[in-house]
Formats: sequence, structure tokens, C-alpha cells
Amino acid sequence: MKRLPILLAIILLLTSCWDDSIFGTKTSKYEIHYTTSDGEPVHIQYKLLSGFSHVVVSNTYENGLGVIKFKEGVDSISDSAFANSNLVSISIPECITSIGDKTFLGCRDLASVELPESVTEIGTEAFASCTSLQDIVVPSGVSVIKKRTYSQCTALTSISIPDGITTIRAEAFEDCKGITSVTLPESLTTIEEAPFSGCNNLVEFYGKYASEDGKYLFDGDTLLAVAPAGLTELTLPEGITTIGEYAVGGCKQLLSITIPEGVASIGNGAFSKCEELTEISIPTSVTYIGAEAFQLCFKLTDITIPEGVTTIEPKTFFNCNSLKRVSIPDSVTTISDNAFSVCPSLTDITIPESVTKIGQGAFGGCKWLKEITIPEGVTALYDYTFSGCERLSTLSLPSTLTSIGSRTFYSCRVLKEVAIPQSVSTIGDSAFAHCQWLEAVHCKSTTPPTISDNTFSECAEGLTIYVPKGYGQNYKSAEGWSSYQEVIVEQE
Repeated sequence: MKRLPILLAIILLLTSCWDDSIFGTKTSKYEIHYTTSDGEPVHIQYKLLSGFSHVVVSNTYENGLGVIKFKEGVDSISDSAFANSNLVSISIPECITSIGDKTFLGCRDLASVELPESVTEIGTEAFASCTSLQDIVVPSGVSVIKKRTYSQCTALTSISIPDGITTIRAEAFEDCKGITSVTLPESLTTIEEAPFSGCNNLVEFYGKYASEDGKYLFDGDTLLAVAPAGLTELTLPEGITTIGEYAVGGCKQLLSITIPEGVASIGNGAFSKCEELTEISIPTSVTYIGAEAFQLCFKLTDITIPEGVTTIEPKTFFNCNSLKRVSIPDSVTTISDNAFSVCPSLTDITIPESVTKIGQGAFGGCKWLKEITIPEGVTALYDYTFSGCERLSTLSLPSTLTSIGSRTFYSCRVLKEVAIPQSVSTIGDSAFAHCQWLEAVHCKSTTPPTISDNTFSECAEGLTIYVPKGYGQNYKSAEGWSSYQEVIVEQE
């Protein structure tokens, strides 16, 4: 009789090591079951599985089923373990608590995933570009959907985020072009920027934060997102004060937007990638426009920035190909890095006297910009600020300027003449290189500014550098300037 309890204990122990799987078989706690599109064992990155090497005991494929056996103690599948493999389905055992970053990235045939309730963390981009996945799998212990976890899962159609999720990170479902509806749980407290950007067929939101008509997500008076399907004209509702980060971004069919008075802040990327947008009026109540707010709005032609805005943030109008006219108010003091970079249709712009800083690459690639006056108060021009302004023919630099960065005016091909103020002490590498028509450089300082051998390389064949009378030898013997001693001429 003493043998019976021992026998029962052995049976219970063996039973506890196996679980039912989606394949109708018993799965060991230390086995992963799977299928592949070619009927061959899946390639796994052994050293990434669970973060240490030599944990895989075997990886076999027989009778239409693959089995990976691994050592006891493994509790996570780490970064990129199955990335870009030909998995079709997979069942993960109960001992696993964490799925790493990019674990299933690019598994384009993966249609079925079984994750155990023991999983409490799913990593960044874990299922990104799994283009056959039709349902999201989120165990109840997971509270955060991380950045780009399901991005480019184009077979997803209707998403119901399970209760228990408190946070959806940035771009979590970006470019899931098949999604038509999204239901958000009451447990949700945080939605980061652009979770549904590029979901162009998204028709309706349900659940927490959703408007009555299902077209918007709101958190109080902040617009979080817009359902973009079929949207060509957008009139934002009265009462909002903030347009959130990337809230309208990626609405690729949108032609015009009306923003109500009372809106004070336009968040980062709020209208980015609205590729067909031609018309928008920014109300006078707006005092902040975030970085990348209108970047890649290829058909936008005119913008008036309202009085009260003090900074044009980085890449605000980056690559707005059709932008011709911009009105900058006297309240602006800073034009940040790449603010108007690659706006090839911009022909003229007035920089107000209030501006004291113009950032790196701010107007780089503005090929049709013809005339620029830098206001007094600007002390530095940074790298690439006007690089590639091929039609720039008139340039006025202020007496407050002390430094010109590398390639600041690189390839300003039709610029013929420039006066370097007495205050300038540094001119960077290739600052005026490839200014092919540049014939005259007037240096006002009696002390040669620091330059490099390439500062004026590939300029006009007849380039002359004029320096103050009596200081020609100082320039000719100075480092960098000695490369140009044959073209240095003294002038009253």
C-alpha cells in the first residue's frame, strides 16, 4: 500500500510537465512546438534564446511538426530569436515569462501564435512585419504594448485591446493597413504618439477615449488620434486646446484641415505625412508648433505661422516639396535644425529681426531660395544651414556673426559675392565649397578667421579674396589661407 502514494506522486509530476497546445498534442514545459512553410526545422539564433548560449537541446521536424527542446531554467525568448524565419505557427510553453525585442520580426508566414498566461512582457517590434498574423495575442499579465510591437501586421483587421493593458507605446500598430476598427479597454491610461499611424483603412474607434461618432480619440481637451479612412476634409471640433503628437499624422488622403480657435498647441508630428494636404489655416491662438509637425506634407504651398510662436522646432516643415511661401512672425526667436530643410519650391523668405538663432541645416536643400538676409543678433551659422541653396544669389551677413559652420553655404552655385563681417573668427570646412560662381569674398577682419584648406574649394576660376589693406601677408601666411595666397588681394 505504501507504493500507491509514491506512484500517484510520479504520475502527478509527469502530468505537470505537459500542457495542451494548439497542435492537439501535449507540450512539455521545456518544448516549443511549431510548423514552418517548407516543412524543415526553423532556424533559430541559439545565442539569443533566453540571453545565453547552449540552452537548446534539440530542434527536430517530423510528421509535420517541429519541436525545440531546451534546458530547464529557461524563462525567456530573447531578441530576434526567430526573426525573419519561415514559421507558420508556434506554441510557447508555460515556463516562458518574457518575449524579447524583435523575436518574430519579419516572420511573414506566421499566422498562429499561442502565448501562455505566464508571459508578462512582449518586447519592442516583437511581431513587427508579421504580415499573415490575423489576431493579436496578449496574455492577461501583459500591461504594456511596446513600441512597434505589431507594426506592419497588414492582415490584422479588427483589434480589441484586452483589459489589463495600461499603456500603448509609440507606433505600436503603425502601418497595419488592414485595420478597420479598434476597441480600447477601460484599463488604458497612456497612449503614446502615433500608435495607429498609417492605418489608412481605420474607420472607427470604440471604448475608452473614443468620441461618440467613433472618429476621434480624446483625452480631455487633447486630440489623440483620428480615424483616417476616406478622410479628405477635416474640421476639428470646438473645445480642444491641444492637438497631440502625430494625432492626424499619416492621413494620406487628407486635402484640407480646419483648426478651431482656442487650440494653443500643435504637437510633434501632428500633421506629418499628410501627403495630399494642400490647405491649412493655423488659428491665432496657437503658440506652440512641435517638431516635424508638417514634415512630408508634399503638397502644402502656403503657411502663416501665428504671432505668439517663439520657436520653429526641428524639421517642422522638412521636405514640404511644394511649399512656396512662409510668413514668420516677429515673435519667433529661433529657427531650429532642419526646420525648412528640403523645401525646394521655397523662393523667398523673410527672417524677422527677432530671430537670434538659426539651426543646423535649417534651409538646406531649398534649391529655389534666391535671397537671404541674416538679422542682427545672430552670432553663429551652423553646419549645412544653407547648403544646396543652388539659386541663392544675394546674401547679407550681420555684424554680430562670429562663426560660420562646415558646409554652411556648400553648393550655393550662383552666389557671386559675399562679405564676411569683421566679427567672424571661424569659417568651417567647405563652408563655401562648390559655390561655382563665387568670384569675390570680402573679408573685413584684420585678423584672419580660422579656416581650412577646403573652405573655398571648387569656387569660380577667377575667385578673388579681398582683405584689409596692410594685412595681406597676415592672411597669406595664416593656416588654411596659405592655400589661397595667390588670390588674396589687399583692399581699402
